[in-house]
Amino acid sequence: MRKEFLIDCRKKNACMKMCEKLKKLLPPEREITFLCIGTDRVLADIYGPLVGSLLSDMGMKNILGMIGQPVHAKNLSTYAAGIPREHFVIAFDAMSGREENLGKIRIRRGRCYPGTGIKKKLLPVGDLTVSFNIAVEREWGLDLNVDPEMIWRGATVTAGMIVRTIRELENVKKPEKFGFRMFSRSYRQILFG
Repeated sequence: MRKEFLIDCRKKNACMKMCEKLKKLLPPEREITFLCIGTDRVLADIYGPLVGSLLSDMGMKNILGMIGQPVHAKNLSTYAAGIPREHFVIAFDAMSGREENLGKIRIRRGRCYPGTGIKKKLLPVGDLTVSFNIAVEREWGLDLNVDPEMIWRGATVTAGMIVRTIRELENVKKPEKFGFRMFSRSYRQILFG
């Protein structure tokens, strides 16, 4: 089985396609903690807290990192130390990469290495990493000309994928359909003013 999957959040059925891949990566009997890394003070780093807030709105529990309560470089170690060892940790973080991967969600087995895109060495965390490519790496540095609509779409697809997968694994008869506009407009206000 492949250790990494990439899908463009702007493609039709992105949520459903990622759901099928994610089902194969989640352990059946372990409780999950969602570690949503980033800050709500910088648009280029809001992906994690936005995913955390959307997951919370959808009834998920064990969420660390939301808008207004972010998990970032200064408090990551403290939050990570409080996660029970028996939990399976899914870490969410924004990332930078090649231009052709802009707008793509990456699911990868293994730890998340937050801060690498900005040359920070932070605590590696998680059992599974879900990252979203929001910035392009150029020879002169990061191009942080970020599209708020793309970040919103990436976060909603990610949250929808997680909830749909978990509910399908729990044998919920009819998982909800997750659409781009189903989430609270207050989060859209954060991005679009």
